[in-house]
Amino acid sequence: MLGIPTVRCFLCYDRDDVPFLAGRLCKRIQSVCEPFLDVRSISVGDDYLEAIVEAILGHCGAFLVLIGPRWKPSEDIAYEINLAWKAQVPVIPVLLDGARMPRSNDLPPNIARLSFLHAIEITNSHWDYDTDMLCKNLTKISATRAGSSSRGSNGQHSSQEVHAQ
Repeated sequence: MLGIPTVRCFLCYDRDDVPFLAGRLCKRIQSVCEPFLDVRSISVGDDYLEAIVEAILGHCGAFLVLIGPRWKPSEDIAYEINLAWKAQVPVIPVLLDGARMPRSNDLPPNIARLSFLHAIEITNSHWDYDTDMLCKNLTKISATRAGSSSRGSNGQHSSQEVHAQ
């Protein structure tokens, strides 16, 4: 895809919920972005937290929160979501396997506003169509962010800036 801006996407998910779908979605969106999925993107022996922080703050253009029917927003998930918000990375809830968007009062207070974000639903029965819609949205985000970075404001911060906030 020469000449077409690509966005780097961080996939945030609960390993006890949809690990197979996270891997399947990671493979599917590779055509329009560079996905970051912890089990595929972090090398053995690397500092896990450092790799996550660098992926979100240094390279992330879109942040996908993969929500399945058994999704539980752990402290790690909340930390990653808040890091994306602090870095002004677009956060996109992705509802998988029939999941419903959690209500704000069902979420920890520090991520309650997640329930007010427009989500995209991806079903197994409409996988191709649904993932095509996600890919189109990621392409739009990529073009928008490329345009703002060419004007000198890409909304991303260094890890020192975010940790200082």
